[in-house]
Amino acid sequence: MKFKLINSFMILVLIVSTPAKSDEFGIDDLVQGFAADECLDYCIVGVCFWLVGICPFCEIETTAKIQHRLPDLVVSAYKLPGENPWTEARNVYGEFALDALRSIQGDHADGSATVYSTMYHDSEEKSSVAFNEVQVIGNPVAYVSESTDYLCDTESDPIPYFMSEVDAAAWRNPYSEGHHPESYIPGMREIWPMGGSVFPRVGYLKSYDPPKAAAVMAQRAIDITLQTWQLPHLYIPFGYGKINPDLDNVVSDPSSTDTGPDGLECAGTDSETGLWSYSVESVTPEFIEYMNSLVQTGGEGAGSEELTRMRGDPCADNQADCSSSGGFWDGFSCQLQQYVYWLEPGLERERAWQMISPVQQNYCESFIEVPDDWSDDKQTDEYTFGWQYWRKYKCCVPTAGIFLGSVEFSPICVIGSNDY
Repeated sequence: MKFKLINSFMILVLIVSTPAKSDEFGIDDLVQGFAADECLDYCIVGVCFWLVGICPFCEIETTAKIQHRLPDLVVSAYKLPGENPWTEARNVYGEFALDALRSIQGDHADGSATVYSTMYHDSEEKSSVAFNEVQVIGNPVAYVSESTDYLCDTESDPIPYFMSEVDAAAWRNPYSEGHHPESYIPGMREIWPMGGSVFPRVGYLKSYDPPKAAAVMAQRAIDITLQTWQLPHLYIPFGYGKINPDLDNVVSDPSSTDTGPDGLECAGTDSETGLWSYSVESVTPEFIEYMNSLVQTGGEGAGSEELTRMRGDPCADNQADCSSSGGFWDGFSCQLQQYVYWLEPGLERERAWQMISPVQQNYCESFIEVPDDWSDDKQTDEYTFGWQYWRKYKCCVPTAGIFLGSVEFSPICVIGSNDY
């Protein structure tokens, strides 16, 4: 865990100075956006109860139940395949996206020369059919924020969850979502101010307004990413298969283990399934089955259901490493702690969108509540747009002990507001 945080921080420091033009953005812009108080919305919403110690010498302790947002995802909408306006993402994934598209469409994947990639022509008359490529990538800024107990752990990893170039077979087929009633019944899942709807979740929209068309495409991509089994789309569901981020003792062979302090065998995961393969002596097979079931409940399917996973590194041999892994140091060894959280579903009514490019906003908004002139100051010759998507979280500040339950009261907002 400690190495992961240091490594993540060094990567952030090294690339934070990357310059970005007005039609592009970099991690420095994401860091600046993370400081937006109106997006964080940090509130104390209740009290969590824990049973600490071994009865009859146990006692009940309390911690705060907090609610806030994290900029889990970076969503980019752009005209040409592989030309993500996020500079670092383009440098890493640009060629991969193009290669994926070529493998699906062959010669038709050559930039704006193909009918599929044409959005707005350079002639005086604009095309009425807008097309956008979209990528949804885990935000490294949110990933690094896991270093404190007073923010809920992000479910995001700095990986591409959705790339329209990879999903070309569905994203570029106007009829790929004909099996959804929302695709052909007027008024369902409409985003009225933007002149479009969430369905069908493809890259086409009849629109003369590039920023609004891009916003609709971004909402469609998020709707796919935050849910599981959204066939026929090819993507990685957000939060699905998320294992304990604080446990780095992963073994490539589930049948082998590393030996920790006092001869205990350290924990690991099955490298193929991403599921727990605990081999700590005190962990029962029933516990393994329970943890595996929790691991598979990520993404939209989790809703507001109470979720739990264990934090801590049983192989840590000192208090500093134990604490940094999320465990509790009892003076002799590192004990696992319960991490209890609630992941709310993401819907278009959520005030979750913070534009990063071409205009840097210090607030978040919902696309269904913007004014008619929303796009006036967001026009760009390159037709490239970028947002941070702030996901809503609720969790208990962790402590040593067994979680008993929680109660909620009227939110006390420390940063931002409770305007969810």
